[in-house]
Amino acid sequence: MRPGAAAAKLRREMTSRKRGNYFGTEIDRAWYKRFREDGFFARGNGELWLEEEGLYFLRMLTKKPLRVRWDEMTGVRLGKWHAGRWAAGRPVLKVDFNRGGRKLSAGFLLSKSWAEMEGFANDLSRKVDIVAVDAHIDRGRKTVDIEALMDHGGRRFLRDWEALSRRYSPGGRKPSPLPGFRAMTLQVSLLRVRHFAGQEIVERGEV
Repeated sequence: MRPGAAAAKLRREMTSRKRGNYFGTEIDRAWYKRFREDGFFARGNGELWLEEEGLYFLRMLTKKPLRVRWDEMTGVRLGKWHAGRWAAGRPVLKVDFNRGGRKLSAGFLLSKSWAEMEGFANDLSRKVDIVAVDAHIDRGRKTVDIEALMDHGGRRFLRDWEALSRRYSPGGRKPSPLPGFRAMTLQVSLLRVRHFAGQEIVERGEV
């Protein structure tokens, strides 16, 4: 998908609401360990939507929505089970995030279609990657923490960077931590990396 088309698709997703069911939030991906704070314990039907701050889900008969900020998210997955509940073969959207030093995973049943939810999950993953890279690039020091990127879902960025480092580093050896490179722009499907020596500008199409 072209960068402009991908960005437009994500904007449409952020202005629409999806009806569905909140399955609960697991701790450490353990189905029997439920997160009880911030209103995340009670299950129920409601609506999910996206905003600039993150993902929201408002259960019926409640006034305060659940919220997972973009900078808390570490990944997006699909599965058939979540928090001890089976979705009868339907796709459960699993939003992984960190809060209070704990690794959490919130589950939502939004559609019967696996194809539809795979597309939605991919869109969310791109957004999570963008936020992760942006948050871990220090524009002053011109370095990036690889482990932090991995922890926050920037795997596609890391793979692209490794390919670039083999191409432009002497002897193909990977420097650490990323000296000489800096992410200038990471759009939804477009990664641009500038070589700090001022010699190379690399532009990739699909991430």
